[in-house]
Amino acid sequence: MLASLSLEVGDEAIVPLLGPLQPVLAQSLAAPHTLTVRVACLKAVASIVPHVMDKKHRAHQQALQALLPACFSVLHETLAAGDMGNSKECLNSFIDMANTDAAFLRPHVDTLLSAAFGVAGANVDENVRHLGLELMITFAEGKPVQTSPSIHSPV
Repeated sequence: MLASLSLEVGDEAIVPLLGPLQPVLAQSLAAPHTLTVRVACLKAVASIVPHVMDKKHRAHQQALQALLPACFSVLHETLAAGDMGNSKECLNSFIDMANTDAAFLRPHVDTLLSAAFGVAGANVDENVRHLGLELMITFAEGKPVQTSPSIHSPV
């Protein structure tokens, strides 16, 4: 519900609520909540990201970035449970974040790429595997410097 709401109301309404929402999001991403609740929370985090990507909301960006390890845990748990529907929702949320601004995911690039490679190479539904590949590609297109080695050649 929060994910849908954030798309409708805009920055002016969402940003002031982020202070009180951040601890709620953090608690909702953690066990013992059901995977369905945790996936919904991941989707909410992804829907809030576009509202905080300017420099004046740097503190909110960092607060949301701090939730990313828990978000990746949700993805891993959906995959481990064989819940392909929720796995797709999680991957789509990460793709949305990468489309918004791949730099948002930069602090957790190793985890992101490990998860995406793991999904792409796993014995899972073809659509889920495709989303793992799409996540890698979307991130790479958004931040090529993050995913390609630097080449320094003396002139």
